[in-house]
Amino acid sequence: MHRFLSSVLIALIATTALLAQQRGDVNRDGKVNVTDVTTLVNMILRVEPIDSVAADITHDSRINVSDITALVNLILNPPPPEPQDSICFMHISDTHSTDITLKPMIEMLDSGDCAFAVITGDLLPTPTMLNELKAATKPIFQIPGNHDAWDGLGQRGFHEQVQLATNLGYDIHYGADDACYFYADVVHNNRTLRVIGIDQYEIETVGPTHTNSAIVYSQQQIDWFINVLENSDDVDGIIILAHAGFGNHAVGARDMNYVNEFVSINAWTFLFGYLHDGISQPTMIPEIVEAFSTGVNMENVRYCNGIEGDTITINTHFSGPHNSFIAHYAGHIHFDIVERLPDFPWQTMAIIAYGGKGKGNNWNDLVKPSSGELSYTINRNIVNFTTSEHTIRRLGSTEKDDGTFRRSISFPLRP
Repeated sequence: MHRFLSSVLIALIATTALLAQQRGDVNRDGKVNVTDVTTLVNMILRVEPIDSVAADITHDSRINVSDITALVNLILNPPPPEPQDSICFMHISDTHSTDITLKPMIEMLDSGDCAFAVITGDLLPTPTMLNELKAATKPIFQIPGNHDAWDGLGQRGFHEQVQLATNLGYDIHYGADDACYFYADVVHNNRTLRVIGIDQYEIETVGPTHTNSAIVYSQQQIDWFINVLENSDDVDGIIILAHAGFGNHAVGARDMNYVNEFVSINAWTFLFGYLHDGISQPTMIPEIVEAFSTGVNMENVRYCNGIEGDTITINTHFSGPHNSFIAHYAGHIHFDIVERLPDFPWQTMAIIAYGGKGKGNNWNDLVKPSSGELSYTINRNIVNFTTSEHTIRRLGSTEKDDGTFRRSISFPLRP
């Protein structure tokens, strides 16, 4: 039976082009191709000694037929090469104390062509996860989520034990000594991409909110955010990280009748029961970005904060228009929504599904086994400045409950 399975699988990919990447290189010859399948089959049949690190394609600590299937999928569906004049980065969110998504992301980041990665909150990192983050050879930018702020390390603990401890050596500019919000410039292929991370749960600075997921900003952070944008004239692109997305049904910020490949088929019904109704100012950040992009400034515009009676006042002095904003990145709602914000048609919101295990998996529309090759959720982003296009490709969990797939989506950059 094993011999028959191995012959079928080898014949299936015999004509497949080689893929140069570390993951899947079972025989460690610098290439991923049919010889790796042969080597893996021989390891499973005990014809060759097992290399437990190279052969564990599914990252489930077992070497079996599932690894062969995962390796075949890897060869048949390789990530596309990064085009020139572009920046590639990865996005995950909501790991909730598991490294099911974190571990393969770091491995692919370190061995591939992406320049960095972002994690948009609710890491709740274990000591093992922190060690994995520290061992990464490329920057991984993180912001806290509501669970990090309330159930985890808190604002200052997250800043010290996660952000500072795992990004040593990278030039990250924090808004204050104990602040989790920051900006960092990544230079790649002679292009500069500015990553701005905001903290929606400043409960140790401003005070607790009425629920453990209601959003509260300090005036200091918003003034800092505006100042960073005002001094971003020379960057090629800008992305903004937030834990909870800005589009929600309560303010009509998204068309709930619109569902495409990268919008969860559960988005219509499930948002009503999960968005926590705690986003007191869901359009504030997009409206600041719109002022930056158009040059139409805001004067003494007030927004309700997450604390009753507290407000944020906005004044901008942008020298726009600017066409450098690319997308908002978030998590929180545990399923995918990647689309333009209907109220801001040139602003893309990229929310990615829950990246852990357990109950959260039932909240998205993905067919996900409990472990292995298809259990993780990673979005691979390519910003191509030559074609003025932003492309998101799903790695890992791609099949949806209705039998369709979540594979790739592209948006033109702002003209």
